[in-house]
Amino acid sequence: MMFEIDLQKFGGRGAKYDTARGIVDQYDLEMITDSKDKIVDFYSAMDKSNGIRIDLESWKIRVSKDADAKVGRLADELVDRMVERNPGAEADYNAIREALDGTYTISEYDRHDIPDYRRYIRSSENFIKIGRTGTSIDSKYEELASMFPGYFDAQAHTSPSDRLMDINNVLSGLKDSISSGMNLSDEERSEAARYLKNDIIKGYAYVLNQRRRKPA
Repeated sequence: MMFEIDLQKFGGRGAKYDTARGIVDQYDLEMITDSKDKIVDFYSAMDKSNGIRIDLESWKIRVSKDADAKVGRLADELVDRMVERNPGAEADYNAIREALDGTYTISEYDRHDIPDYRRYIRSSENFIKIGRTGTSIDSKYEELASMFPGYFDAQAHTSPSDRLMDINNVLSGLKDSISSGMNLSDEERSEAARYLKNDIIKGYAYVLNQRRRKPA
C-alpha cells in the first residue's frame, strides 16, 4: 500500500505533538488534548514497529498491514469527534466575555431573587466575577445592551438579578452554539475517516522526513 504525497507541504514543524495538533485543528476535533494524545501515541507505536516508513528511492510512503489496520481504527474513532464550528458565535462570545472583564456587584436584596444564589454564582452557569466591590451589574447590563443590542434588552430585563441571569444565559447559549456535532451520512463519515487516516499517515511521514533532514 502506497500514498504519493508532497511531504514538504505538510504543515507543522515536524515534531509529533505539533503535527498531531495540526491534524486535530484541521479536522476540528473535540476533546482536543485526548485526540492529540491518541495520534501521538500512534506515532510512538510506529517509532517502535517501523510500520510506516519512507522509501527514499521512490519517495513514497510504505505502510505495513498492521499499521494500516491500526491507523484505520484510530481514524474511525476520531472522525466521530469532528464538530462544525460557528465562527460568528465564537466571535460574539469572545467579545462579550472581553467586555465583561472585571468584577461586578449585586446587592444582598437582589441576590434573594436568584434561587440558591451561592450555588448559582459558583457554578458553571455563571460567567461573571461577583465581588463586594466593583461595577454594578445593573449599569453593566445597560452598557451591554448598547454594545450588543441583538443579545441584550434593557427594556425586557429590568431587575439586577434578572440581568445577571440573562447575561449568563446569553453566554451559555453562545458557548453551546460555537460548535456542534456533524450530522454525517454513512458515506460522508466513511470519506472523512479515509481522509483523516491518510493525513495521520502523511503527518507521520513528515515527522520522519524532518528527522532525516536534521543535522547530526
